[in-house]
Amino acid sequence: MTKIIYQGDQYYIPLRVRRGGFVITPADVDEIKVAVGGNIQKYPDGDLTFDGSENWLFSLRSDMSKSMVGQTPAQVQIIKGDTVQHSPKFTVEFDGSLFGRDM
Repeated sequence: MTKIIYQGDQYYIPLRVRRGGFVITPADVDEIKVAVGGNIQKYPDGDLTFDGSENWLFSLRSDMSKSMVGQTPAQVQIIKGDTVQHSPKFTVEFDGSLFGRDM
C-alpha cells in the first residue's frame, strides 16, 4: 500500500523491519538507524521509536518533509554487538505539488 506524504506535513513513517521473515524489535538490536533522505534517526538514543507491535516509527517533522520531493532514498542499519547490517535501499515518495492537498 502506498501512502502519499505531502510536503510540509508531519507524520510518523511506520517501517516494518524484517530479517529472515521475523520482525526486528528492540530486543533484537543494540542500535538501529533509519535514514530518509539526509535525515537519520536512531534507537535507543534518538527520535526513532517502536510502536510495541511491529513498526519502527520515523518521526518526520514538517521542516524535514518540505526539503523532500519525489522519491526519496531510505535505508535501515541494524547494529547488534560487533555486527552491522544494512537493508537494501528503498524509497519514500513525497508529493511535490505546488498547491498542496487541499485544492
